Amino acid sequence: MNIKTQEYERIMKEKNEIQTQISSLENTDIIKQYLKLLEKNEELKQIQKSLYKKIKTEEYSSCNHLWVKTIIDYKNLKTKVHYCSCVKCGLDQSVISLINHGQNLLFEQQIMYNFLKENRLDIPNEIDSTIICDFELARALYNKIKENHPNIDDKTIQKYMEIALDNIRKNENSPKETENRIKRLSLKPNFKNWNSHDIVHW
Repeated sequence: MNIKTQEYERIMKEKNEIQTQISSLENTDIIKQYLKLLEKNEELKQIQKSLYKKIKTEEYSSCNHLWVKTIIDYKNLKTKVHYCSCVKCGLDQSVISLINHGQNLLFEQQIMYNFLKENRLDIPNEIDSTIICDFELARALYNKIKENHPNIDDKTIQKYMEIALDNIRKNENSPKETENRIKRLSLKPNFKNWNSHDIVHW
């Protein structure tokens, strides 16, 4: 018997012993309960995902969207794409560009993609928006304005956002002032896309 055959038989013996131990453990009450809970947990997870999809779809359907426009620069394709996103419900048209350029979508992005396709909101030029900026910045401004003026209407909030963006772009700020603004708006510490000409790279 050569060395390879001996090693193979040794591994087979060890594997069989482990399988015997596994079978023995599977018959214990605690493991049976564990497996049952795993199965129930997976069942609840699927129900939760289904409900979440319905909740988000209803949210997107019932929202009187307030759109902002951003630009993706696909340098490898030598093309720029404008996409629109809603600062109120978070519906983000960029998922169309992501999937068209071979990106895998996360669960929530897939819900957005299906909704956009089913409702024919996948063509950027069909959506008019006077606000052009980074989506994270737009949502931060929207949330801050709503926090200070809970009963404000969409037309006024859009005007406030345009004024705020205009002030941001006109004013040269020191690093400290920029850092303070980032904190006030609850943006990520490394946020840099303040200008309407800033390009988002994927």
